[in-house]
This record gives sequence, C-alpha cells and structure tokens, in this order.
Amino acid sequence: MLEKTHPTVDPERGDTPAPLIAIASVIVSMALIAIGNGLMFAYIPVRLGVEGFDPVWAGLIVTGLSAGGLAGCILTGPLVRRVGHARAFMVLSALIALSNAAIGAGPHPLLWIVARALYGCAICGLFIVAQSWLNDALPNAIRGRVMAVFYVAYIA
Repeated sequence: MLEKTHPTVDPERGDTPAPLIAIASVIVSMALIAIGNGLMFAYIPVRLGVEGFDPVWAGLIVTGLSAGGLAGCILTGPLVRRVGHARAFMVLSALIALSNAAIGAGPHPLLWIVARALYGCAICGLFIVAQSWLNDALPNAIRGRVMAVFYVAYIA
C-alpha cells in the first residue's frame, strides 16, 4: 500500500509555507485590479453624462454596484469553501472582465444595472478572496507586514 508523503511542515504554523511567488502574485494581481477599479469608477459617471441617462437610471446603475457588493460579501465565503481560493479568484476576475465588457456593449440601462451589480459582487468577492488567501498562506510571524504591503499596494 502506498503512503502519502507530506511536504515539509513549518513547526511554528503547523502546515506547509506558501512560496513567495504565490504571495507576490496575489498582491500584484490585486494592485492591477485596483488600477482598473479606479478607472471604472471614473469612467462610469462620465459615460452616464455623455450618454444622457435619466437621473433615475443613473441612480439605479450606481446603486447596482452596492447591491452586488453586498451579494459578493455574502456569497464569497461559501464559494471559497467549495472551490478554493485559486478557482474563486479566477472566476471572480473573469466576472469583472465580463461586466466591463457588458458596459462596453452600449448604453443599455438594464444591461448596465446588471453589469454593475455583477461587478460589485465580483470586486468585493475578489478582495475577500485575496485577503483570505493571504491570511491562510502566511505564517503568523510575517502576516501583519505582508498584509500591510497588500493594503499599500491596493490603495496606492
């Protein structure tokens, strides 16, 4: 009978340490996503004005982001438990791209409401996945410093 071999265990943490490249990849990915997020936050109001959307539609479109964000906060935990951090990160990143493509499809108010809600769900979920992933991957000794780098990279 074959026995499972286990990788080296970190005695301070109790499980295998994450490679530096995996940690850096999450931080760099989220920094790039933050740049795109900032661009979309500037683009949407300008585009709403250029397209001449009625203020009621504009309000619904902007509110869609918050409604989606709330849904993302509720749904992300079960998603990560079911498929893991890497797959959840990939799916949520794809949803961000899909929602941005829907905005580019043209000035259709209902489509934009759905796209913004999808975007809100995905961006909030992605932030939760990244934080959770780093929290799981890091030993206690460096967790605070790495999370500080993560927040600086995301905000700056």
